[in-house]
Amino acid sequence: MKIILFTLLMFTALIKAQELPLTTAELTETTYDFGDVSEGEKVTYTVFMKNTGTNPLIIEYVKPSKGFITPDWKRGEVAPGDKAFIKIEADTKGKRGLVKGNIRIVSNIETGNLLFNFRINVVEP
Repeated sequence: MKIILFTLLMFTALIKAQELPLTTAELTETTYDFGDVSEGEKVTYTVFMKNTGTNPLIIEYVKPSKGFITPDWKRGEVAPGDKAFIKIEADTKGKRGLVKGNIRIVSNIETGNLLFNFRINVVEP
């Protein structure tokens, strides 16, 4: 019983040690329209976000709502007042028509995550 209690206490302490101090951040833009893009073309856009809080901003992960979107961002801390960027690439191979989606940016901000919306109209080449 003592071993179980000790293990539980250590696990709780470990979880508390991993919590990040919260901060605030904002996107410079919340939506982007890629416009008409020929099927098979790869297009990119850079999303900027600013750390508006007093603690370092840490982007834990970026999750796109569509499988043909690939995000790329620099891991590490963003100092208060500094900007971070996330490059998103859309590979339209095999896609057709109007596609709307988003990327969810999960970080140590008070609201938990930010959403960036995009729209792309994939047309025949």
